[in-house]
Amino acid sequence: MSEEQFVKLKFIIENGTIGERNKAFEDLKELPFEDIREFLFEGLQNNHHRIRSQCAKILGQKGDEMIIFPLLQTMGDDSWAIRKSAQEALKQM
Repeated sequence: MSEEQFVKLKFIIENGTIGERNKAFEDLKELPFEDIREFLFEGLQNNHHRIRSQCAKILGQKGDEMIIFPLLQTMGDDSWAIRKSAQEALKQM
């Protein structure tokens, strides 16, 4: 995926409709972890709860040890849905 395509995905995730965001996250999952790691870590801090939740889910699916600390931090999120997503992601490890 080119840098331009990645920037477009990020824009859709931040600004698109729910359906567009879900599609963008599906596309994002297909990329190598090294290419999306920082975006996903940043996404855990996003103001929108669905973005935080999706980022936690994808991190769990990637299963890299680097994700443990960011997901543990996410367990303190105000949203129970985000905490659940982080918990499920950690279980996948």
